[in-house]
Order: sequence, then C-alpha cells, then structure tokens
Amino acid sequence: MPKKESDKKVPVDKLRWRLDPATLPFETTEELEPLKEIIGQKRGVEAFRFGMGMEKPGYNVFVTGMAGTGRMSTVRRLLEEISKKKGSVPDDYCYVNNFKNPEAPILLRLKPGMGLKFKKDVRNFVETLKKDIPRLFESQDYLNRKKEIMEEYEKKGKDFFKALDKKVRREGFALVDIQVGQIKRPEVVPLVDGNPVHIDQVEAMVEKGRFPKEEFEELKKKQEKLRKDIEQISLELRGLQKEVQGDVEKMDRLMFTKMATELAAPIKDNYKSKEIDNYFNAMLEDMTENLQIFTPQTQQAIPGLSFVLPEGDSFQPYQVNLIVDNGDQKGPPVIIESYPTYRNLFGSIERVVDRSGVWKTDFSKIKAGSIIKANGGYLVLNLLDAITEPGVWPALKRSLKTKKMEIQTYDPFYLFTTTGLKPEPIEMDIKVVIISDAYLYHLLLAYDEDVKKIFKVRADFDTSMDKNAESIHQFAEFIKMRKDEDELKPFDRTGVAALIEYAVRLSGRQEKISTSFPGITDLIQEADYWANQESQSVIQEGHVDKAIEARVYRSNMIEEHIQEMIDRGTLMID
Repeated sequence: MPKKESDKKVPVDKLRWRLDPATLPFETTEELEPLKEIIGQKRGVEAFRFGMGMEKPGYNVFVTGMAGTGRMSTVRRLLEEISKKKGSVPDDYCYVNNFKNPEAPILLRLKPGMGLKFKKDVRNFVETLKKDIPRLFESQDYLNRKKEIMEEYEKKGKDFFKALDKKVRREGFALVDIQVGQIKRPEVVPLVDGNPVHIDQVEAMVEKGRFPKEEFEELKKKQEKLRKDIEQISLELRGLQKEVQGDVEKMDRLMFTKMATELAAPIKDNYKSKEIDNYFNAMLEDMTENLQIFTPQTQQAIPGLSFVLPEGDSFQPYQVNLIVDNGDQKGPPVIIESYPTYRNLFGSIERVVDRSGVWKTDFSKIKAGSIIKANGGYLVLNLLDAITEPGVWPALKRSLKTKKMEIQTYDPFYLFTTTGLKPEPIEMDIKVVIISDAYLYHLLLAYDEDVKKIFKVRADFDTSMDKNAESIHQFAEFIKMRKDEDELKPFDRTGVAALIEYAVRLSGRQEKISTSFPGITDLIQEADYWANQESQSVIQEGHVDKAIEARVYRSNMIEEHIQEMIDRGTLMID
C-alpha cells in the first residue's frame, strides 16, 4: 500500500525564514536616521502614557513583562520625554526650627531654586548679626544709655543709705561694713564717746560696771529695730537692682530688635510669604531671649576628661535645612531608584552624640529620600527590590494612599528610641512606576488588596511584534541608533538582514520579530567586536553569524558532552 504523504509536511525552504538583503533600501546603516520612537510595544506604551497622564489618585503604573524586553530603558525614555513636555518644575523643600516646639520642625516650600537662595540669605543674615550685635553693645550710644540707667540706680542707692545713715546717727549708732567670709555686709553699732563700738564690747563694759545696764538694754532694742530697717532697705535695693537689670535687658532687646528687624526686612520682601514672615518673627523673638549667644564665651573643661569635646554651635538653630533643591531641574524630576532601602527611599533623621555623650537630633539632621526628591515628578522602582527590603512596601503604600510623607528613621524593633522629632508632613504629588514580571504582579494582586487601589494601570510589555515592511525598517533604524549611541561600526545590508533573521528566530514564529532588544543590543556589540578583529570598516553577515556561533559555543559544553556520550553509545536513545 503506497504511503500517503501528510498534509502537514513542511517544505525545506519554509523551515527558516530568510531576508533577501537586496530588498533593503540602503547599502549601510549610515544612510538611515536613528530610531526615535519606541517599537514593538504599542499596547504597553499607550497604557503607560495613559497612566502618566491621569491626574487622579491611584493612577500609578505597574509595568510587567519578561526580563529582556527593554522595560526599564523604555520607561526611562518615555518619562524623559513626558518630563520635557510637561516642563513644570516642583518646589524646593526646607525644614526650619520650630522655636516654640523644637520637636515639630516646620516645612517651607519655595519656588525652584529659591530654597538654596533662602538658605544663603538666612546664613548671611545670622553672620551679619554675629558681627554687628557685639559692636552694637560696645557702641558709645549703647554705653551712654546703660550709664544713665546705672547712674540712676546708684543715685537711688546712695539716697537710701544717706537717709539710713542719718537715722542711725540720730539714734546714737554708726553704720559700718563688716567682712563675713568673702562678703561685706552693713551693720549698725552703737556710738560710745563718739566712737563706734561693737555691741559685745559694750556688754563687757556693762559687766565691769563701766556702762549703765538700763542704757545698754535700750541700745539693744534700738539696734534690733535698726537691723530690721537695714534688712528692709536691702530688700528694696535688691528689688531696685532687679528692676535696673530688667531695664538694661529691655534696652538690649529693643536695640537688638530694631537692628535685626531692619536687616531682616529686605529678606522678607524678597520672598513675600506668610510662613517666612512667621519664621523670621519667631527667630528674632528667640534671639532676643538668648542675647548671651552674641557675647564670646570660654569653653570649660569637663572634670575627668583629658580632652575637650567640640562645643556646639549656638547659632545652629537659626540655620535652614534644604532637603530638596530643584534649582537645576528643567522639568519634573525622573528618579530611578536602583537600591530602594528604607533610608534611600524615604529618608531618615540622623543622630549625633553631644558633649555629655547623649544621642541627640534636631531639624538639621533630617535627610530626604528618593520619593521626596521625586515629588512633583516620577519615581521608578523594581518590585522585587522593593518588597524584599524591610519596611519599604508598607511605607510606599501608606504614602501613596494618604498622599503625605512624614520623614522618620526606620526602627523595626522599637527597642531603641531613634528620634523624638515629628517633622511636618510633606504633601505628595508623585507618579510611581513599578517594574515587575507578570507572575509577581498577579501574586501581589491576589494577596494585597491595596494594589488595585494605588496601581490602577498595568502596562504589559510583549515579547514580539508583527513582522512587516514597516517593522523591518524600524528594526534597521534601531540598529542605527545603537550604532550611534555605542559608537560602533556601521552595518551593511547583509549584517542588518542577519540580525533581523536572528530576531525572527528568537520570537519562535516566522510572522513575528522579537522585542528582546537588550539581547539584540548585546549581539550588535559582539558583531562589532568580530569586525574589529578582522579590521573591517563595516559589519557584515559573517560577523553577525560569528557572534551567534561564538555565543552558542560559550554555553554548549554540556550539550557537546552529552552528544559525545550518545556517539560512544554510553547513552542510548530509544
């Protein structure tokens, strides 16, 4: 019986698709323009553009697809393109001291580039005060005013003691100073024969019968009364001294406030912000309560220490902590965080050891992470990196759901108190792009109910595209683009045809072309290497074939050993 041929028999010429180089409308890639658009990912690109364009909550994007489909390079290219078109640059962010509640630093938002200028203006303002205030307190005008106050005090004090001295002498006593240790204090002693005599000596004279006892008892009563008068006058003098000290301090504050307000006025006018006005008012108020910082103070050594720790800066509370500077940005920032630890992504509050060995922190130790630096723009993360870092995924979801970000140091054990600060939260306006494979995406979608709320768009990247005249021409333009960017030799039409045939073979179907452009880029660079080895000016089909063969040879040692075992008969195949 004759054997019937199967209808599914594949002719030999159909086993492999070939591209005739003569059909390509160029001799070398030098005649082509570099590829400008993204090819092979129409569905994914449209979904991505939609997600980036939706200005509603939750429209962040999950980019899925197999590794090697160019997800990261495509996302970077799309975001840079969107950022250039959008053009709006986000604000700068500064943290400043909250003088009423230092544990809650205040956030200031300024226009792009103004944050650094504001920081310099405040620093220069403080430096000017450090130089001018000591001069103010040494000026002749200040010294004259202070002298007037002190002279008035001394006059009142003299009047007090003059009246007291008259009263004491009228009662037959004298006012003398008695040394008690290091202190002199006034004391009343009786006058005997016109000379001041201590009461104990008068008592001795009474015992010897040289002074009348009745008169002595009268003297004691008078002395006790006069002592009470002296104590009363001393209290009044102390009150007067406090009043004078208060007048001097009030004068100091008034003169300081006048000078500082005049110096601060131009800075306030430059920014015209209620928050900055309030900050300057609070700063000047705090300075008036701490005028002693403007007078030089000597550092005292701590007993028991052979060395002296550096002294803290008294003016540090009056500085500005610029955490985000967008002065050099031309559009919304695009940040690709390749190492998304909690610290790198969300920032931290650093700590230092003070002179007494105690851990301390303040507003100046607040550091911003990538998510705050990307605020107003775009942040790109790899899902596997994000979910394997402790604390990152929950914090990322929380900031996207609440649209607020509060900088804190990550402490998974809550055993050591890392900080007592609670900085003012930052309002978030950011688009987050997560890159993942389809398996991890579906796994997360099934087990995390928040994913569908905060990542409403999925941009799925395909592994292949349709093969037609347009896609073949675009592929050739892609080769030209890689040649220019990597500074390689040009391809002739045979080399381009060989690369396209390889891309078709990678896709597994003759009507498709693979979109695994990172792998194809590697092959382009390897073909350039072999052309260099042969000192050729253009890359030809032979160089591409050699690159493919070398790639296979580098990885098929096990395959060859198995084939040898089959040839020897060690392995039998039934």
